[in-house]
Amino acid sequence: MSSRRATLHDVARAAGVSTTTASDALAGRGRVADRTRAHILEVASGLGYVASAVARGLRSGTAGVIGLFIPEETVGLDYYLQLMQGAAEAAIGEGLAITLVPPGIRREQMAALALDGLIVSDPSLTDPVMETVRGLPVPHVTLERDLAPDATAAAVVTIDHRHGVETLLTHLADQGARRIAALVPPSTTAFGADLHRLFAESDHDVRVRDVNFATDPEQIVAEVTAVLDDAPDAIVAAPDGAARLALDVLLSHGIEVPHQMLLAGYTDTAAYVFSRPDITAVDLAPRSTGRIAVRAICDVLEGRPPGPALVETSLRVRASTAGPLRARP
Repeated sequence: MSSRRATLHDVARAAGVSTTTASDALAGRGRVADRTRAHILEVASGLGYVASAVARGLRSGTAGVIGLFIPEETVGLDYYLQLMQGAAEAAIGEGLAITLVPPGIRREQMAALALDGLIVSDPSLTDPVMETVRGLPVPHVTLERDLAPDATAAAVVTIDHRHGVETLLTHLADQGARRIAALVPPSTTAFGADLHRLFAESDHDVRVRDVNFATDPEQIVAEVTAVLDDAPDAIVAAPDGAARLALDVLLSHGIEVPHQMLLAGYTDTAAYVFSRPDITAVDLAPRSTGRIAVRAICDVLEGRPPGPALVETSLRVRASTAGPLRARP
């Protein structure tokens, strides 16, 4: 049996149509009758036909490549690894290649990538790359809002932090928490700004302390140690992985989790599942976020209004907030 890859000409010949008709049917465009389109798709599937991104790009004048930019300090964190996986899966499904755009890239380097569009995760007011992104001749989609006054995103994928924060705080209160300490990134990103606002607007007694966007172990240890002076009965650590460090600090001070202190993360991660006790956290659905972002940039590139781009959050309740709380000695 021949291992030669089936071509568009093979599909057209087997379906008994012209290559133009076959191309239009496979691309979902043109005035092709539904019955004919279905027949061509069936033939293509039977032949194992896979569209060539290069050939499609030559016909459409596009490169068939989208970029993904994530903050430098977050590379390697579980949330962003899941985000990249979801984006890659969706890009392949759309017949696109995806390239990771390195931090600190210059304008001329960005232009040399010949991207059709770009996905930017967590744009920050302090990241100089965003000025380059806003000046690109191709559209970009942001994961969370770009807070800059000259923001130019063609679409925004938003995470439902209101639901995440309200659900988490209600759960902690139900478990007996009355004074809650929250370690939250600064308001230079929409993630940090939204958490600051939502914690401040809540009906619960939440004391917020700023920490870096990406977990800094020394800083987290120092901040958790400091908040103990305020005698909270629950701690929420927002950055990826920060609650695991907070757990170590609490245990080193002889504080039992969850009976003397409730502990939760805001960005769920696999490390929380394997902690002892395992740690309650808000699942921000990074894999779904990556998929939704790719669909959004595809909508923009194809001239369609972007579809719904709100990512649902859910609370993963684990042993670290099981309670019941009792007074510390």
